[in-house]
Amino acid sequence: MSQPHINSSNDEWNKFAPSFMKLATDGPGVAPAQNMVKVAAEVFPFSSASAILDIGCGPGQVTAAALEAHGLELPETARVVALDLSPVMIQQVENRKKTEIENGATLWNKVEPMICNCTDLSAFPDNSVSHAFAAFVLFMVPQARVALDEIRRVLTNENGGGIVALSSWQGSEWMELIGFVTKVRPEKSAPKMPPTWATLEGIRGELEATGFRDIEVHTVEAFMPFNNYDEIARFILTQFPGMNKMTSDMSREELEKVRNLMVEFIKSRHPVAPGRLTGTAIVGVGRK
Repeated sequence: MSQPHINSSNDEWNKFAPSFMKLATDGPGVAPAQNMVKVAAEVFPFSSASAILDIGCGPGQVTAAALEAHGLELPETARVVALDLSPVMIQQVENRKKTEIENGATLWNKVEPMICNCTDLSAFPDNSVSHAFAAFVLFMVPQARVALDEIRRVLTNENGGGIVALSSWQGSEWMELIGFVTKVRPEKSAPKMPPTWATLEGIRGELEATGFRDIEVHTVEAFMPFNNYDEIARFILTQFPGMNKMTSDMSREELEKVRNLMVEFIKSRHPVAPGRLTGTAIVGVGRK
């Protein structure tokens, strides 16, 4: 049986969006987002930004990192656009924008949430974008190179060429936990990272194949905090995208066995709670 790759449907992401917001400010995507913004700023200063795209924005972690670190440097005319294919996820970003502004983070007034497929960026003209970010999204896109071609098209030729920064997963404890379903039901197949997107060499190759240059690829440690073992096990088992499909035909007893195995694993790796599950992200950066 072939190994399924991570490729959750839009419906799954719509269902996952409210739960995903729990990870918005203290989840595994935060440190990689901050790193992507930092590295991009070193190549193309945000003070010269024309438009910033947060592609597959999820809860807006890259948007938040960019505004926090460089929001005051942005030209008045610069756009900050948060793009996602999931209407429910975009609604979550709208809600976050409203909350951030109410809490005094007025830079969020610049944020434009937009429903958009990353393989079709026709809403943006050629050479109109200075910074394009794609955090943990392209490995789920069946036509990832089409998306990269679109990103390269919209990036500017000015200031040495616009910058793309993307991220993927080399591995993580939460992905290991997803696979525990197969310990109870061996005939099932747990989703895996596509091999190309799980290595530094693979991601470099994707950027090179789509014409990017000055490519730099590195790893970033990431963490998923948890308060207690049972809570994080139940969250992964019931809230992660793709899990409902894997577990829909499992009995309550089988699900309880999976949860118990998850708890045992987490305790073996992290004897003290609260704690943090660990993962390793890959960040790739390239110029047009």
